[in-house]
Amino acid sequence: MTKEEIFESLKEIFSTVMPGKDLSDVTDGSDLFTGLGMDSLTLLLSSLAIENKFGVRITSDAKLQTVGNVIDYIAERLA
Repeated sequence: MTKEEIFESLKEIFSTVMPGKDLSDVTDGSDLFTGLGMDSLTLLLSSLAIENKFGVRITSDAKLQTVGNVIDYIAERLA
């Protein structure tokens, strides 16, 4: 799976977890909290959806601040 495919899947997950949120300007540099407006609940729901979609476990020590961090984290574990 390419990073672009992961990115598109993440946008689908984010739109499900945060319905009504305009994600048209989301990039890999978007901050999960200040850029997307995630809070602890939406982060948890996103993490669970990511684990289900990709079969990748997100550990508590993962440094996931931006969308790009999440893409890289998933890509490394799928390789």
